[in-house]
Amino acid sequence: MTNQTRILIVEDSPLFAEFFEEIMKDSGLFDVVDVATTGKEATRIAATECLDIITMDIHLPDMSGLDAIRNILSNKSTRIVVLTGDPDFATARRALDALTLGALDVRAKPTKPKEFSELATYLKKLTRLPLKRPSSKTKAPLARQRVSRRSDSLGIVAIAASAGGPQTLVDLLNQIPKNFPVPIVVAQHMSPEFSHHFCAWLGDTVPQTVRLGVEGARLEPGTVSVAPAGAHMRVATPNLITLDSAGPLIDCHKPSCSALFDSVAKLYGRNSVGIQLTGMGADGVAGLLAMKQAGAYTIAQNVESAVVGGMPRRAQEKGACCAVMVVEEIANYLRTRGKVRV
Repeated sequence: MTNQTRILIVEDSPLFAEFFEEIMKDSGLFDVVDVATTGKEATRIAATECLDIITMDIHLPDMSGLDAIRNILSNKSTRIVVLTGDPDFATARRALDALTLGALDVRAKPTKPKEFSELATYLKKLTRLPLKRPSSKTKAPLARQRVSRRSDSLGIVAIAASAGGPQTLVDLLNQIPKNFPVPIVVAQHMSPEFSHHFCAWLGDTVPQTVRLGVEGARLEPGTVSVAPAGAHMRVATPNLITLDSAGPLIDCHKPSCSALFDSVAKLYGRNSVGIQLTGMGADGVAGLLAMKQAGAYTIAQNVESAVVGGMPRRAQEKGACCAVMVVEEIANYLRTRGKVRV
């Protein structure tokens, strides 16, 4: 079938590789080009075959999955998703480090038929995205708006991100000083198995204190609070975090970026900044628009500089953003608004 996705499976477990290959074939969505059991084999196949996507095990017999990703992406642009078993901290950290090398996402290996089906659907969606390896610092030509010089005091910064978000968050937060004067709240779509590990990894990578959102926790200046997987995180008076794990998915996600943005709009209004970063889909758009309508200054990442342009593009199309910026410009605006220097 001409519309089948050409996939390379890199996996050193024969049992998982065989089952995964059969699931991919039976879905009718994929042409399994090959199954590689070593990093060298994966690098050779990726260099010679035209592939739409690669799934990469983090543990390989001859080299780490990180080295294999580095070798593959040094030759050509390819979509790579890291799959790993139930991760301990060390494994999760290596998997998350893969995102800094150019992998699109990290996910736990499926164990049930429904999980395999959901993974197949997700991988197919990723292959519909433009293939690129952008830098968040890319100075793409923009039809720029004049950046608003707000006199309102800044009370909070809210950030939404999905696929491509971890590395973009690292790029952004590393350009903001540790003594940033207001709290930062983040909704980042992340597999439940990686949620806690992601916070620890991010906290080791950026200057701010990073915490996983906890019910009743107080928002503090210079602290990044990240929504946990499986719960909508909101802010409430008096500057507290609330979690809703029982509520339904919003925009197909839990945590929902829009749920976080909506709560910020209601509590902080003009004294807030909302930022829509890289990601697939439209989560966050409705909430970002609500922030804008409440008087907040709202920013969408420049699509050309985003790893995945779906979320910021939809924000622009819906008129939810006051400005469109690359990450360097977003950081500069936040430093100016927060009246701090690096």
